[in-house]
Amino acid sequence: MATVDLHLASGDHRADMLRRAGCQHVLAWREALADGPITARRDELLAMRRQFVTQAYSSSAEQYDAMVTSVLTDVREGSYQHIMLHFDNDLFCVTNALFCISQLSQVATVSWDTPQGVIELTTLDRAFASSCWRALADTTPLGLIDLLPQLPQQLQFLRPALVAHLQRFPARDTGFGKPQEIIRDLLDRGLDEEADIINGFIALDANTYGWGDVQILRELRITRAMLRGEDARMSIGGVTLHTKRPTWVWDVRRNTVCPIE
Repeated sequence: MATVDLHLASGDHRADMLRRAGCQHVLAWREALADGPITARRDELLAMRRQFVTQAYSSSAEQYDAMVTSVLTDVREGSYQHIMLHFDNDLFCVTNALFCISQLSQVATVSWDTPQGVIELTTLDRAFASSCWRALADTTPLGLIDLLPQLPQQLQFLRPALVAHLQRFPARDTGFGKPQEIIRDLLDRGLDEEADIINGFIALDANTYGWGDVQILRELRITRAMLRGEDARMSIGGVTLHTKRPTWVWDVRRNTVCPIE
């Protein structure tokens, strides 16, 4: 494999591991694009995310630009011939990785260090990954539903994460998305402390969503609001919906997301 000009890692911990392993040029990707609103319109995405992150993560616009915008500028404008991505295959990591791939059209070679091993993405793989990002960020889930049966062989490992994304939509029979169903199960078991909910969610999730503390506690707040009969507003990729009047639902019998009829 050709020399890697840049290692782009999911988070600071992974980046530090790569540096300790001797990798020369490493950047940490610190966004959390699976959490909160996103848009397929690139000129609007950073402003949308900056506003969300500063509110949801008690950050600042200056911190966002230093930790995210500057990295994205380096990735886009650097004269890299080979970039290797170091992202796992949970939904959190996959969403970030698909976005990053969509920004690398000028890079000759892009590899992905997946849990299954390193793969060199073909031109088709990269185009398909970019299409998946746009589908995730679209205002309707229909594009992603159409793409799933067409996954290239090398990208089959993405299927569980992409299906898990669709299962975030409220189930037709219960009104709860999969993450809220996990939370409700934990509450039914008598767990109430936030630390116990976080640990329990991570155990039951089995690295499907890859949520961290912030995302799990957000799901907890949504679930508790729903159990009280209150309406909760959710961002599922590019789709925004209200739990009391969802426009899209997960249909267990059809194993797909359907519009409310």
